[in-house]
Amino acid sequence: MTEKEYFINAATLRVGGAKSVAVNFIKVLGENFGELNFIAVVPDDKLFRNLIFDNIKLHFVPSFFHNLTMRLALDYWILKILKKTNANKVFNMGNTALPTKKYKQITLFHFPYAIYPESKVWKQMKIKDLIISRLMVFLFKKRLKYSDYFLAQTNTAKNRLIKLYGLDSDKIFIAPNAVSVDNLQKEIVYDKNIEQATNNDKSYKCLCLSVYYSHKNIESLIEVAELIKKQNLDIKIYITLDESENLQAKKIINLISERQIQDILINLGRIPMENIGYLYSRIEALLLPTILESFSGTYIESMFFKKKIITSDMDFAREVCHYNSWFFDPFNPEDILEKIKESMNSNNTQNAELAYQEVLKMPDWNKTGELIMNSINRI
Repeated sequence: MTEKEYFINAATLRVGGAKSVAVNFIKVLGENFGELNFIAVVPDDKLFRNLIFDNIKLHFVPSFFHNLTMRLALDYWILKILKKTNANKVFNMGNTALPTKKYKQITLFHFPYAIYPESKVWKQMKIKDLIISRLMVFLFKKRLKYSDYFLAQTNTAKNRLIKLYGLDSDKIFIAPNAVSVDNLQKEIVYDKNIEQATNNDKSYKCLCLSVYYSHKNIESLIEVAELIKKQNLDIKIYITLDESENLQAKKIINLISERQIQDILINLGRIPMENIGYLYSRIEALLLPTILESFSGTYIESMFFKKKIITSDMDFAREVCHYNSWFFDPFNPEDILEKIKESMNSNNTQNAELAYQEVLKMPDWNKTGELIMNSINRI
């Protein structure tokens, strides 16, 4: 009898929270579903290469496929691998289904551009980013017909998918993001550079933990930092950009130097996943001026580490952040600073505990992996 296999398409999940989701899910499959067999297509990245399990066969995407002009070619490369397997179900982790009706497909949705056509982000994007995002939304729409079911990370995302695309509510399951397995196990890994950069005991330290995307609105922190300096406030804002990410990230890093606010807006560079827990232990609050999300795992991580959350007043944030949170207008630097100061003057440990307890009630990655597998088995 031919052994049953599951096919996992995580080919495009290379950076940020998306990569974290893929790594944690595959780790759970290896640790908790040893009786099942999986074939997974993943980026050629150290974190994925470290995932070695007897029940999982990994195929690594050649780097030349990670180019907009090669996007469709990548899908057909994946299909060639799929045809050589015994799988009859495909779990797409990158928003778009594969162009085939030969398999049952369920698609994880975490692409907010497709469900926020009214967002101001469209008007402030660079031409290149605008073209790419429009093309990705177009591809998402074209591939809807190939996906039998969808997984959304929040009810907000689910409701928007139903309203905008007329999808059947019964065919959209909820699979919330979770704090990473390592963080839940409290594996805090010390980092000397983080310690030195955050060694300001009296300063109120805020963290914007994100790679550069237009929708993260990190540019707004330039003006916030200038206001902090003008008002002579003892507030530090830490960002985690790498100038090699793209020209916009490099531009922000250069602006920080040009405007002489590097003592207020401090760039830590890219932080390895294993050091994230230690970084949270060194700050007081998450500061996230995002204007577009399907779900942000940093909200959950901040709640888990009992940190304050200062973020944009948006529907996706309100659904997740109930306690120990302050909401601002992401297009108003004065309002952002005002909410930072309000949070700085608050020391409500009860609210921090309530937020922490909410996280404990949420599925961890073991439970989330189980929810996803149950959804896959239902199709």
